[in-house]
Amino acid sequence: MVRRTGSFVRPYWFGDTEALVIGDLTYLYEGETEWMADDPARVEVMRRYANQAWDSVLVGGLGLGLLVEELRKNPRVKNVLIVEESTHVIDMVWPEVKGRAALTEDDFWETASRRGDWDVIIADLWDDHAQHDLLMEEVRARARKVRDAHPHARVILHGFPELSDYDPLRE
Repeated sequence: MVRRTGSFVRPYWFGDTEALVIGDLTYLYEGETEWMADDPARVEVMRRYANQAWDSVLVGGLGLGLLVEELRKNPRVKNVLIVEESTHVIDMVWPEVKGRAALTEDDFWETASRRGDWDVIIADLWDDHAQHDLLMEEVRARARKVRDAHPHARVILHGFPELSDYDPLRE
């Protein structure tokens, strides 16, 4: 379910920086759980990830298209393949970003574990903070397979900086 907020003023923090948002934000919910949003902090993180990318980029998760838009602005990025398994997300978001990247409907971990010629792999993973420790072992095992298949690629796993080659909060 997509919810758009009305006009409002709301503070957001990114590191030590506060941003006041005046206007509309888009949130994507699964049930009552916020799944994705286009607030300033998330846009900034996606911008930082995109700035770390070059040549061929594999992206796990279409989201609201924030990362695709930021990758499009990076002249070092030559091609982008997005792997999204949710038909609902594809139906809602793909029409807005179509033409800026290629898309496949598949399981990201399966696709990323296959050998390929990717320079950067970015997974915008949803991290349920309440279950972070349980997810950590699963993500660690899957990330190991991705690294085995792509030993020279930069791997960025949003939500799991301890398993990533880059942490936007340390910039």
